[in-house]
Amino acid sequence: MNLPLTPVRFKGHAARVFGHKIGVVCEDLRFTYREFNERCDGLSQALLRLGLESGGENVASAEVERVIYGHPAVLECAVIPVPDEAWGEVGKAFVALKAGQRATEPEILGHCREHLAGFKVPKSVEFMETLPKGGTGKILKKVLREKYWAEHERKVN
Repeated sequence: MNLPLTPVRFKGHAARVFGHKIGVVCEDLRFTYREFNERCDGLSQALLRLGLESGGENVASAEVERVIYGHPAVLECAVIPVPDEAWGEVGKAFVALKAGQRATEPEILGHCREHLAGFKVPKSVEFMETLPKGGTGKILKKVLREKYWAEHERKVN
């Protein structure tokens, strides 16, 4: 499968091909392609702890959740990364609706498209009566992730 060239793939390719050559200059700092790749990987891992990465683009789940909460029928929501063959991982939204309210998956996704860049829009929405919560009332995203990542050694793709 030919995957699209993303900034992340380009960075990794440049590090393999041009390794020790100076590739990045920022004021007085000079980095080889390999050093730059290692620094970016460290930053990428930190960002992944905060959200998800889809096709090399980091997406903050909190940003997507704020938009979904803006829909008048939504009581609560959570967005998690789920494995995807083409993109590595994509966003999946879990939504609980307010009593007496109705909404469909296309309606929620359309609302997201109005307020977010295309790559940040979740690929699917699952409706639930209530989202799993811990003793303090915090939504347990780990519980939501379990069924999607159970067959994977790593919990990020």
